[in-house]
Amino acid sequence: MKHFHIDRDVLTKDILKEIKNKMVSRFPRVSLFLCGILGACFTVYHLTVKHWVLCIVFLVLTVLIFLELIFMHRKLYKKYLKMFDNREQVPFSLVFKDEDVTVHNNALKSDEKIPYENMRQINETNSAYVVIGKYGEVMIVCKSALKDGGKAFFQLLKSKKTKIKKWPEF
Repeated sequence: MKHFHIDRDVLTKDILKEIKNKMVSRFPRVSLFLCGILGACFTVYHLTVKHWVLCIVFLVLTVLIFLELIFMHRKLYKKYLKMFDNREQVPFSLVFKDEDVTVHNNALKSDEKIPYENMRQINETNSAYVVIGKYGEVMIVCKSALKDGGKAFFQLLKSKKTKIKKWPEF
């Protein structure tokens, strides 16, 4: 099979701000939210039966869970923001091979491989598609780098053994 390439994928700070809340998959967000709600329910229950120690424990736990929900987006955003060290943009190239995608950061001269079977979710913003992997891997594909509006990109991903269930419309 001939490899599919995206050579001119350029990440800017504006695009990074736009995708900030799309870089974490639904599962950890929903799981933390449900745990926070459950912790709040236990807090209220122990408040009504006047078990003060357990009420405080569950209140602290609930606050920590909701803080993690807020800060997990910020941690990932700051990780990507560090790449801009005195740069206005960070150029990437993507090589879609038979078994995985290699994301090459041209500014930092680093590579990250994401196997197709680890791809779980794809999110769309106005400027980019964000592919999220099983272990938190993130692949950012700017729409401006796609020649045909993403048709070949989506056909390639659909032909592989990804676990992506919901596809953006193009």
